[in-house]
Amino acid sequence: MEKKSRTGTVIIVAVFVVLPVLSTACQRSATPTPIRFPSPAPAPQSALGWNLYTNANDVRDIAFASNGDVWTVSDGGAVRWNPVDGTYTKYTTAESLADNDAHAVAVAADGAIWVGTDAGVSRFDGETWFIYTTENGLLNDLVTAITVAPDGTLWFLTGGGVSRFDGEAWTNYKMPFGRAIAVTPDGVVWVGTFDGLLRFDGQTWTTYSEEDGLPDSHVEDITIAADGTVWAVTWGGVSRFDGEVWATPRQMAMALRHTTPRSIAVASDGAVWVATDTGAFRFDGETWSTYTEEDGLMDRRVNTIAIASDDTVWVGTVNGMGRFDGQTWRTYLTDDGLPANRVYAVAVTSDRAAWFATEEGVTRCDSLTWTTYTDQDGLATDVRDLAVAPDGSLWAAAGHGVSHFDGESWTTYTAADGLPDNDTRHISVDAQGIVWVSTRSRQLAHFDGHTWTIVPGVWLSRRTGTFASALDGSSLWFDAGDGVGYFDGVSLTVYTAVGDNTGPVPTEAPPSMAIIEGGPAKGDLLDIAIAPDGTLWFAISNAISHFDGQTWTTYTTAHGLAGDHIRAIAVATDGTVWAAGDAGAFRFDGQRWIACTVADGLADDSVLDVTVTADGVVWFGTENGVSRYSPISR
Repeated sequence: MEKKSRTGTVIIVAVFVVLPVLSTACQRSATPTPIRFPSPAPAPQSALGWNLYTNANDVRDIAFASNGDVWTVSDGGAVRWNPVDGTYTKYTTAESLADNDAHAVAVAADGAIWVGTDAGVSRFDGETWFIYTTENGLLNDLVTAITVAPDGTLWFLTGGGVSRFDGEAWTNYKMPFGRAIAVTPDGVVWVGTFDGLLRFDGQTWTTYSEEDGLPDSHVEDITIAADGTVWAVTWGGVSRFDGEVWATPRQMAMALRHTTPRSIAVASDGAVWVATDTGAFRFDGETWSTYTEEDGLMDRRVNTIAIASDDTVWVGTVNGMGRFDGQTWRTYLTDDGLPANRVYAVAVTSDRAAWFATEEGVTRCDSLTWTTYTDQDGLATDVRDLAVAPDGSLWAAAGHGVSHFDGESWTTYTAADGLPDNDTRHISVDAQGIVWVSTRSRQLAHFDGHTWTIVPGVWLSRRTGTFASALDGSSLWFDAGDGVGYFDGVSLTVYTAVGDNTGPVPTEAPPSMAIIEGGPAKGDLLDIAIAPDGTLWFAISNAISHFDGQTWTTYTTAHGLAGDHIRAIAVATDGTVWAAGDAGAFRFDGQRWIACTVADGLADDSVLDVTVTADGVVWFGTENGVSRYSPISR
């Protein structure tokens, strides 16, 4: 059967040349002229005073170097493994990787290592990292897959399409977003997108979809068998292309019907290996074998699978890498104390231990050890916020209650103990040791060590539930909807956001309430910090507002802020103000906000929380790890 070319979803462009989208008519396209761009300089090192911590065990891709090293990538950077003795070297932005959120790795013909990240592709020549971005010819800085063609050219699948690099010049092809790319021995390029599978013979792009036999047009992975057969993993299952038609072996469809395939590889003997969310599957043409924890696999949630030249099978799971020699599994784990890279909240106790809330629980880090606590230890699940009490103990607000750690054990409180509901949002502890908690029901409660009491007359914003108690516990500041509320225990004052004529009226108003116009910036109030001098700082979406008791001052991008959201704010004992947002961290020098980004030492530019210790050390929880900044080392 002859396959017709359909070019409706593919646009071939030279670098930075914008062309209109083609119609769905068949068209043979000439290859665009490659364009040369300046080669990048060696990537810069992080600034002094910064340390970062990531977890590199959620393995997304695997590659084999000619010297025997095995390379992996994750949302915690890249790792070079010695598979014999299990030693490794981890590379992050601290070692000049473009970004810690890495998706793909490949070994070029000259032995160089290429790593695709959220912020470009990094090349490692054995000593130095070089970063390629759109400024150097790459079509888009998000690189999701990499493959090396038989002629040595490199192909990168990016957020905007495919980039081809021959070592000197770039050729770009615009197409839908995808995660998979492979090249056959005769140089034919296959690209898996979320809108079909594309084949490029050097002149013409051909698109395959469900109409052509694919189980689904959303393609997750592609591999080329030794006999040239193309295998594709889609949302609808696994399919095989013999050069004429796509077909799914019936036995394969039956074996994988209750699982989600993610990656595929074919051994030299023709055995097909499939990575799924319930284990690693092997099909020898007649029978299926499944490998899980019971067989020695470290975790059944398998992300990727690859086969080395000696036919050993390597799998990347959410919890490490495994090697299978046909008989036994060997596990490779980086010794990372942080159990997951998305850090929702950060706190530091009086013993200088740092605490981090992640999807895997709460982790404590001192100068020597990392310890993670989960629901198995009595911690409530889905922790959102952390607070330190005057006695040094830790409190955690979670989706299923409030937990307290006294240094030895966890105690969890729920609605059965007096909370308004179990879905708690924010938590703080005042100087008297009173614990304050906001919940999904918009109510505020405090705990005196014996009893939980719901605060009457205070109804928080349904969107955020943000609040802060005064250091002495005498008053509260909170998100009142389109403004900031102040409650002294008797009367309520609402400062309306700039641009609003009236403030929100609580469902149950206290005996006395005043509405004052001309308060903070308009937007979601995401965090409140009380400075040592008693003034208040408010993180409000894309602005920061300051209130000295008389006057409101608002800072925006005109004062050095960047991004769409300022999520957290903290004040050091010397009055230095730090803010965290989706475009980095910001330090206030008294007049302007000075940005800190990945280039300075942050684990990621998307910062979720910030806290400052008594001696001025700043901790940042980000989307991809933790950063520590010590101004003393500057």
